[in-house]
Amino acid sequence: MTALGWDACDIVLVTGDAYVDHPSFGMAIIGRLLEAQGFRVGIIAQPDWQSAEPFKALGKPRLFFGVTGGNMDSMVNRYTADRRLRHDDAYTPAGEGGRRPDRCTIVYAQRCREAFKDVPIVLGGIEASLRRIAHYDYWSDKVRRSVLADAKADLLVYGNAERAIVEVAQRLAAGELVYTGLVRGFVMATADRAPVAGAWTALVNENFATMADVHRILGTLPTGVDLMPTADGRDKSVSASRARLARMVGSDAVDADDKAWDLVARWFAEAQRRAIADAAMLVMSRCIAASAGPVIAAGIGVGVVAEVAQRLGLSCQRFDALLDVVPEARDTVCHCAPAAALTALAS
Repeated sequence: MTALGWDACDIVLVTGDAYVDHPSFGMAIIGRLLEAQGFRVGIIAQPDWQSAEPFKALGKPRLFFGVTGGNMDSMVNRYTADRRLRHDDAYTPAGEGGRRPDRCTIVYAQRCREAFKDVPIVLGGIEASLRRIAHYDYWSDKVRRSVLADAKADLLVYGNAERAIVEVAQRLAAGELVYTGLVRGFVMATADRAPVAGAWTALVNENFATMADVHRILGTLPTGVDLMPTADGRDKSVSASRARLARMVGSDAVDADDKAWDLVARWFAEAQRRAIADAAMLVMSRCIAASAGPVIAAGIGVGVVAEVAQRLGLSCQRFDALLDVVPEARDTVCHCAPAAALTALAS
């Protein structure tokens, strides 16, 4: 990076294969493709996954981490059909085995998240492609959910995704894509400071609180959608959420009254809405026709989408209104829009 005069990479790609600058290695192709589009690309090949430190080797990427298990599914690469351990790896120097973990994509994504918690993670490659939906896993003899959920990543591109990854990079660079969640999103990915006791206070670099805590405090969290364990292992009460939010600014809940922490929660919720509105206006500026709407709201954050649409003067329609759905199932269909869409297409 010093020789190139770079102060940071735009994109850091992490792969379970050795790095060979040849078209037979998928990550080499993706790296060269993104480089040709003007992005500064770094590649970390076969990092030690025992800690997050090797994933910090190239610094914090400006746009995203791209993660792949390599040219083969990591479980196929590591085990025979009899579930016996292989002792060699054709995609490692000298054929050495054991240079990548089981379920490589999941492990690498988790380490990337530990290294830089607010950087988007995009999955790709054959392992992610084959496991992008619920699938039968031979090695554990059970049906596993999508690798996107297990890896806690932000986006998955599958198949021959050269065009897709270029579009993702360009839209992230333009500020057009916003990855923010109503539940799993960390508050430190929403803002880097908060107003506390009349002063701007920097956030601590930890994941003590999520946006689920923010919306729980404000009473805007839909029932039954927060399925993730809390960062501190405590309960999911409003008081516990206030305590977690207080820790994000280096305080304890007793350092201020409830109204003060509620105001901090309102700040984060507003920062989330501003980020979405800014990205929407960028899209609208590119295509004036988009200003006519309507906005289709889907997912558990439909309330946030509807509020942003109203601020922008756009009409908003819930996803479930597009389908023939019984009233009692409308919220479920809206929250699980991708699955509902596939069901509708299949029928």
